[in-house]
Amino acid sequence: MQTATAAAAAPWVPTPSPSTSSSATPFKARVGIALPCRTGVRTSSAPRLVATPARRRRRQVVQAIANPDPAVELPLTAENVELVLDEVRPYLMADGGNVVLHEIDGNVVRLKLQGACGSCPASVTTMKMGIERRLMEKIPEIVAVEPIADEETGLELNEENIEK
Repeated sequence: MQTATAAAAAPWVPTPSPSTSSSATPFKARVGIALPCRTGVRTSSAPRLVATPARRRRRQVVQAIANPDPAVELPLTAENVELVLDEVRPYLMADGGNVVLHEIDGNVVRLKLQGACGSCPASVTTMKMGIERRLMEKIPEIVAVEPIADEETGLELNEENIEK
């Protein structure tokens, strides 16, 4: 036990490590504990490996990911609604659908889903979570986005159209 205490109290001096290679310069390693101080790093006599200098470490790059579209608020006009719908249309067209502006009534926008989107079970989700969200994000004046039912796909239910 006294040997370990005496060894810890004795000043530590780095020495070249033995090398079996045929190179003229043997590999040198620093052993000790790195302690931060005002002048840099100082070492103690405890037998530990010193961390590699900061210049040898890999740098971690952290980048902020921002929305490529700046938060620009547009006034509520038919042209601006069409402009925002043009951003959404490629996604709808990829699934065989489309969206058309039917009317603007005050701060309520009425849209019609066409093609595959008109009869799709997910059309409500597409309208609310996709189109409505994007329109309200770009044009804050919009209070609601309402779908218009496709009137071309069926007959009106009345006495003449019911089979007897």
